[in-house]
Amino acid sequence: MNPQLAKVLSYCFHPLLLPTWLFGLLFFRTPIFIEFTEKIRLYLWSLITLCTLAIPAVMVILLYKMQYIKSLEMREVTERRVPMLLTSTIYVALAVLVETGIFRGTIFSYIIICISFSVFIASVITLYYKISVHAVGIGGMVGLLLALQFLDFRYQLLYLVIGAVFAMGMILSARLSLAAHTPEEVWWGSIIGVVGNFSLLLTLVYWVGI
Repeated sequence: MNPQLAKVLSYCFHPLLLPTWLFGLLFFRTPIFIEFTEKIRLYLWSLITLCTLAIPAVMVILLYKMQYIKSLEMREVTERRVPMLLTSTIYVALAVLVETGIFRGTIFSYIIICISFSVFIASVITLYYKISVHAVGIGGMVGLLLALQFLDFRYQLLYLVIGAVFAMGMILSARLSLAAHTPEEVWWGSIIGVVGNFSLLLTLVYWVGI
């Protein structure tokens, strides 16, 4: 893959961006949250963007400015530990906030929990092993879309699932072509993302109930 294209894909589908992309699609391109008014959907989308993208991104930039990390790409596993742990703390806090509020026990809350859990697991693994967070992120999107389609075929997510799988292939190829990760790191990230999110969402829906 062309190095420039690989970099563009890595930035456009950065793990911090994926929750914003995912909920943008779910809120405005699917019937899943049709019971929410447009105002509520815009509010929730803004909250997700703030907590999963804006705050973690500012935090990483500050760590870079303080020279705690050498580069924003964080190629060394030692550079990733603190940013990942701080990011997972923010994601988990968001999940607690949503689950203890008026959206408790809803599919919206369960999706947030799944995303937060996968970020937390990736953070713990990063303490010992350099896993591909890009793979965890895009794999998580694929797993969640598959689970939602499995739960209710009326959601009509087939095209989104196909698009997400295609995007996953492109992103993983980009990370490998940039030598940012080994095939093993990408493989394990993909398993955690796809299998973890798919199985956790189904577990929450069937065992806990909406």
